[in-house]
Amino acid sequence: MPRRRPAAILPCGGGFRVSFRQGGQLHEFGPLPSGAQAELVCDVLSIKKAVDLHQPLQLRSRRRGGPLTAPPQDLLCALRHTSFARLAQQLRACVPLLRRQSDVRLEYSAGYSLVHAAAFLGAAILIQLLLLVAGDSQAASMDEGGRPPAYLAASQGHISALLLLLEAAPHTAAQPAVINHWCPLVVAAKYGRTEVVRLLLQRAPGSITSASLNGRTAAHLAAERNQAEALQLLLAAAPQLARAVSLLTGSTPLHSASRSGSTDALQLLLATAPDTVNAADLAVH
Repeated sequence: MPRRRPAAILPCGGGFRVSFRQGGQLHEFGPLPSGAQAELVCDVLSIKKAVDLHQPLQLRSRRRGGPLTAPPQDLLCALRHTSFARLAQQLRACVPLLRRQSDVRLEYSAGYSLVHAAAFLGAAILIQLLLLVAGDSQAASMDEGGRPPAYLAASQGHISALLLLLEAAPHTAAQPAVINHWCPLVVAAKYGRTEVVRLLLQRAPGSITSASLNGRTAAHLAAERNQAEALQLLLAAAPQLARAVSLLTGSTPLHSASRSGSTDALQLLLATAPDTVNAADLAVH
């Protein structure tokens, strides 16, 4: 009886589907938008399977044709403590993010690569495997909105994932996205990811004064969303942000807080820079 192949890549609805056999079960992933993404999934799963079976990693990459790189000791240890089912679950969660989307709430408008999707989900071990298989350059790659994976990890507050990505591509800590000119610090402040804000103030202190295409800073966005703790961190690092003026509207962070009814941020800004607004501007409706 012929031996069944552990992995197969098959056409599926204009894309590709991966069928991977492990532990007597058939795991399926897809549809994936490209053959390259499907091959990457096969490579990641092949490494995990070899680790689980205590096999030497003398495997050939489906993507490159050459041998797969053996995981470093820290990743090897993490893989041994992560079930195959858990890794498969993370990969399946990535699949919907690989297709074109339009969801303003999630801040994405185009399909991601696997590394982008893993960054958005905070799947740290999967990120390590993807960088191992596809190279550190993946950490500097852009989605169709011109966002590096670090931007997405920062937006969701995934510290572990962000640290891995910044280790592979340090410059992305301060890299503005093409779509809105926000750097990771700006998007982290907008969503109140305070631990990420602390980290990025250390890793990319110069990005604190970066502004969006309409001239709004991280302080404007944090004030608008009433992210008082993030705003306090920003003002402690750069007090002048309280007086930053948007090029489009001429508004300060205090105006942004007032218009959106962000009372905590408003009180903080009034205490920090009361001279930035007159009494008429403070009406909150």
